[in-house]
Amino acid sequence: MNSNLPSVAKPDILLVDDNPKNLRLLQMMLNDAGYKVRTILNGKLALRAVEIVKPDLILLDINMPGMDGYEVCQKLKSQEQTVDIPIIFISALNDIYDKVKAFEIGGVDYITKPFEVQEVLVRVKNQLLICQQKKQLQEKNEQLQLLERAIAASSNGIVITDAKKPDNPVIYVNPGFEQITGYRKEEIMGKNCRFLQGDDFTQPALEELRQAIKQKRACDVRLRNYRQDGTLFWNDFSISPVRDSLGTLTHYIGIQRDITALKQAEEALRKSEAQFRDKAQELELTLDELKSAQAQLVQKAKMASLGQLLAGVAHEINNPVGFIYSNIEPAIGYVQDLLELIALYQKSEPLTSGEIKNKIQDIELDFIQEDFPKLLASIQEGASRIMKIVLSLRHFSHHNEANKKSVDLHQEIETNLMILGNHLKAKSHRGAIEVIREYGELPLVECYPSELNQVFMNILSNAVDALEEKMLENYSLTPQIRISTEVVKADEGDPEIGRRGDTGTRRRGDEEMGETKETIPNSQITKDKQQTTNNKVIIRITDNGTGIPLQLKQRVFDPFFTTKPVGKGTGLGLSIS
Repeated sequence: MNSNLPSVAKPDILLVDDNPKNLRLLQMMLNDAGYKVRTILNGKLALRAVEIVKPDLILLDINMPGMDGYEVCQKLKSQEQTVDIPIIFISALNDIYDKVKAFEIGGVDYITKPFEVQEVLVRVKNQLLICQQKKQLQEKNEQLQLLERAIAASSNGIVITDAKKPDNPVIYVNPGFEQITGYRKEEIMGKNCRFLQGDDFTQPALEELRQAIKQKRACDVRLRNYRQDGTLFWNDFSISPVRDSLGTLTHYIGIQRDITALKQAEEALRKSEAQFRDKAQELELTLDELKSAQAQLVQKAKMASLGQLLAGVAHEINNPVGFIYSNIEPAIGYVQDLLELIALYQKSEPLTSGEIKNKIQDIELDFIQEDFPKLLASIQEGASRIMKIVLSLRHFSHHNEANKKSVDLHQEIETNLMILGNHLKAKSHRGAIEVIREYGELPLVECYPSELNQVFMNILSNAVDALEEKMLENYSLTPQIRISTEVVKADEGDPEIGRRGDTGTRRRGDEEMGETKETIPNSQITKDKQQTTNNKVIIRITDNGTGIPLQLKQRVFDPFFTTKPVGKGTGLGLSIS
């Protein structure tokens, strides 16, 4: 029988009877069954024994001298420490009154004498099992009470619904749920939690939640819910299915976590980050503007110095060249007269002197007569070219011109081409760069000539560099720079801007043409001293060199950005233009 006991420790049984024979019989019987037994002969000693060691079960006789079993039972049931000890009465009294009284004062069972051994053992075993189950139940109740207090103390909302009923009605909510939603428990019981959604039925998370309930599985979603007063709160909501021992779904446990403060903090952080990004962009833009302004100041200072130098050099060269050029024309006339005179003299006075004949042969007079005019013409052409170069230098520098003036854009372009003439000539590693002019009929344009010349010079210099680089890869390439100009209406714009962007590449024949355009605003165009307010000038300068890579297009105007090797480019040309 001992093997059937659920507890490992031997139960402690106290036997109370004034008959020693009965005590010995019961003690032997219970010891054989595996119980720990103590025997007491009267009621007072029984009370003291219980105070010393609390037994698991008491077998108590009724008729005892001094203090009967009823009194002992009443004493034990009146004290909190012993009220839960199960007491089985064993008595020869078989009257129903005695049995009823025994149960009324707290007895759990009643065995009449003479008793059967098996009956006593079964009754003892049952009471011990009942006692043990009561203890387990009490522990479970205490755990449940502790759990309930924990749930009640949680700031999260906890809700339990009955999954066995249609529409999953609410059967429990904790105070946290009431605090978050503003609804009282009485208003919620028996309802479905969808009332918290208000009219906001289009949330994507709701469909995920519905599918989870339909599939009877757990789910975590983030919802927009509404309190009783209509205010919005953000809710991290999770549901967990509860199943019985057979696996049947019985309940859902839902846990709410109010994350409204978190969402507000995230939104504030997002706005703050956006503001910081804007500030950073503003600072970066300001820094770029400062760099650009500094670069422009440096370049303007250089250009001013260069302009002064060019103007000075042009002035110093212009005077002696002017003397030469102005005297060549009369010198040609004098030489022509002298040659005519010599011819008349030879015709009218035949040479008879041998010395003169020898001298004529030595100096090759016939050759001199033929070549000397050509020599003077060549000197005249060279002086003329020097005069043009000096004029171009003076025109390029525009010394002391700080205000706007009306200029011929074609003349400005030709001035730059004249200055770059040596770079356009054939070199040992390449042929001459061909300049293709596609000039339209342009009016005078009011602008700053010096600054505009910087633009043309930088773009044309870049074109030459690009062609030089391309020729290293493809020696058979015919280098070309194409310059086209036209006037368009201001509201029409460039028909190719939308297809290529302001700076980019496009196809020209079989070669990829790198292209840069300058657009002169319509308000600066003048012709015949009258404003042409609805027109603007577009200048396109293209080459068939290396072109501009797509990934670099957005950076070509950044100050100090250059793709040229160190020492060959400053990265300022286009940015200050």
